[in-house]
Amino acid sequence: MLAYRVIARLDIKGPNLIKGIQFEGLRVLGKPADFAKKYADEGADELLYLDTVASLYGRNQLESLIEETSDKVFIPITIAGGIQKEVGHFFRLGADRLAINSAAVRWPDIVSSISQNYGCQALPYPSKPSASTAAGKPTSTGAARKRAKTRSAGLRKR
Repeated sequence: MLAYRVIARLDIKGPNLIKGIQFEGLRVLGKPADFAKKYADEGADELLYLDTVASLYGRNQLESLIEETSDKVFIPITIAGGIQKEVGHFFRLGADRLAINSAAVRWPDIVSSISQNYGCQALPYPSKPSASTAAGKPTSTGAARKRAKTRSAGLRKR
């Protein structure tokens, strides 16, 4: 029998939870931590906070959000968007996993560093090569992502 996991994805822009259709016509829904609590109470197995434009604008405003959410919610929290080279503070604040994209392109050793320091389960690695915002500008990262994915595959076999 298949087991299903419900992962609630919350799109973040600045301090707000947003909703849109294919990231167009965005509207603010409210405080992300309040929605996270609601999803957890309704049976979600995990939360994914996603700030899709954080790397583009060189920001990461997830610290206070993680801290506030981890005080209210007791399910795993994955964060994505604007991840920089130093990641330990995210785990100390309550994040369980970091989904990286642009950071893996900018700093290829970040994958092995996170895996060695926090375990490979702390790094859900996307398998779809896509456009990224490495160095603050949109970049096609297919080849770089393929190299990083090849390196990360060896880490997961440990």
